[in-house]
Amino acid sequence: MEKIDKLNIVISQTNYNLEIAKKKLEEWDNDYELVIKEYLNPNFMKEDVIHSGNIRENKSLNQKIMKEIRDFMDECNVSYDKKREERRNKN
Repeated sequence: MEKIDKLNIVISQTNYNLEIAKKKLEEWDNDYELVIKEYLNPNFMKEDVIHSGNIRENKSLNQKIMKEIRDFMDECNVSYDKKREERRNKN
C-alpha cells in the first residue's frame, strides 16, 4: 500500500492533520493500523497492571457473565470426569 493511501486512511479515521499523520506513521513504521489503535487507546500497548495479586480487568458485564458460565461448566466437567473414572475403577 502506498504511503499516500496510508496517510489518507489515518487522516480519515482520526482527527490528525497531514503533519501529525506523517509523524505518527513514522513512529509506527508506516503501520496505519497501529496509528489508529494508538489514537483510539493511547495505552493499548501497556500490559494490565497487577494489583495485590489480581490483574485489573476491564471487561464488560457480558464478558464477566460468560466467563463465570465457562468456569462453572469447566468445574462441572472435571467433577463428572472424576466420578466417571471412580465408577470405572470400582467395576
